[in-house]
Amino acid sequence: MAKVDKSSSNALAELSSKLSDAVERASSYIVAIHARRRIPSSGIVWRDGTIVSASHTVRRDGTVRITLPDGRHLAVAVFLTDSRAEPEARDKVIAQVARSAWETWVE
Repeated sequence: MAKVDKSSSNALAELSSKLSDAVERASSYIVAIHARRRIPSSGIVWRDGTIVSASHTVRRDGTVRITLPDGRHLAVAVFLTDSRAEPEARDKVIAQVARSAWETWVE
């Protein structure tokens, strides 16, 4: 069996600890996207108001349910980068989702 010196062992323990911390921090930014019929996909909260996901998992504009890391659910408006929706239609959907979220989570 190969001999492991103490400095290598400490370096591995430190790397393991830092990796564990990074995974824990990142997990608060992972959401489930319920945009397909059976299996949800995952997304990353990129910044306030934006969730990034693989393009093949969300293929339509409109309202989609999201599950947050703490188990709460939200309805969100989805607009693909190649959306054909008119700006007025997008604004209307966003307003409807915002109102629904407000009524559900704030009032």
